[in-house]
Amino acid sequence: MVFEPPLSQPQLQEMLRLTTTLDKTSASEYQLLLQQATRKLLGQCDDDKVQYCTYMPADGTASVGAEYLQWVLAQTRQANITAPLVVLWPACFANEALVQKLQPSHTVVDLVDDQRLFPGNEGQRATITDQYQTFIRLGQQVVSNSKGLIESFSQEFGRAVEHLPNALLPMLPLGTSALDRLAPGVNARPVVGYVGNLRGRIDVDTLTQVMRAHPEWDFWFVGQTHRSAFYQAAKALPNARFWGTLSHQSAHTVMAQFDVAIVPFVADALVNTMSPIKLDDYSRSERTTVVLDPKNKKGFEQALLEALKGK
Repeated sequence: MVFEPPLSQPQLQEMLRLTTTLDKTSASEYQLLLQQATRKLLGQCDDDKVQYCTYMPADGTASVGAEYLQWVLAQTRQANITAPLVVLWPACFANEALVQKLQPSHTVVDLVDDQRLFPGNEGQRATITDQYQTFIRLGQQVVSNSKGLIESFSQEFGRAVEHLPNALLPMLPLGTSALDRLAPGVNARPVVGYVGNLRGRIDVDTLTQVMRAHPEWDFWFVGQTHRSAFYQAAKALPNARFWGTLSHQSAHTVMAQFDVAIVPFVADALVNTMSPIKLDDYSRSERTTVVLDPKNKKGFEQALLEALKGK
């Protein structure tokens, strides 16, 4: 059973507003979120292994108080689940009382990212820190696939965190999908591509400088663009193509057209605690990959030139 974040009618209305008011590229993120939320509410994503549960009270609120606790317990009773293995990953809507009521046989905490460092979360730092402290204390096992996060959290919270290598994580099959936008010969020119969130993390100056210096290359980007400084700086460049937010399968279809995949990140606290899962994903797709070295930004262009020789 996967318990999704609680959802309210105003949240659905806001997603709908964004799908109809943002430009087409940025709106794609909220179109996909709205589609996924609706399908999960209707049970259309469930199968014989996974059941998605979303708390959406009739009064329009998304409270995570006592009513939510009772709802979660009712869901587990209906599924005849006792002494469950509980996996907590921030930010999920669970507290100590809820975890104790579930009477878990084992509790695992999966530390994905330091969400205090995400843009827009500055005002929630104390709340998120409290949640980390509670989860880490409750977890019989605490794991992360990021060595940088393991180092910083072990020091901050005084608890050893186990490394979970990306090679052990189950990955979705790559597959292919028929995207109408990918016509034969659409990428006759060399394609430099990136798949991932475009809000923050991106070294805007270095990447746009290379894009302007090489109009003979096409640069394709798949990912969220709303409130992205890079999107605002690069969307008017003639060799830039922003695909918006795509499903996993469609994103891999676009990635298959890349001649070179890039990781154009800045060296900040968030990037330093992220797992290099993007490199693994590029590798599985057999894409040549160029990583921007923050200590040698000028070498980024030369590395692309080398990777695109003969293309």
